[in-house]
Amino acid sequence: MSLHVWLCLFRLRQEGKDGKEMSQTLYDLFQEDVEKRVYDAGVKVRVSKWLKELETYFYGSVMAYDKGQFLLCTGVTLRYHLAVSYVRRELASLNMTDSKAVLNGNLKFSRDY
Repeated sequence: MSLHVWLCLFRLRQEGKDGKEMSQTLYDLFQEDVEKRVYDAGVKVRVSKWLKELETYFYGSVMAYDKGQFLLCTGVTLRYHLAVSYVRRELASLNMTDSKAVLNGNLKFSRDY
């Protein structure tokens, strides 16, 4: 899920002020979903610690994606190459997506990895 949130946030950067506002809304909804999933998983103690750790993992992943580290690693498995191809294809698709569709949250990701 973090990867797809990042893909959306990455595309929203191209939309100026409106994109920034939508990015914040998306991130807030993502955090609410993460919190719900933690509770649904039965975590009852130290929830704030869990949520803080998950947020740290998310930011670490996003920073790596932003720096292109996800796309530049070598000596990795076929599964990794499939993931890189998927990310590149989705970024290209998002870049071709109309601004109105992006700002309305009308996005679709392909299902084949």
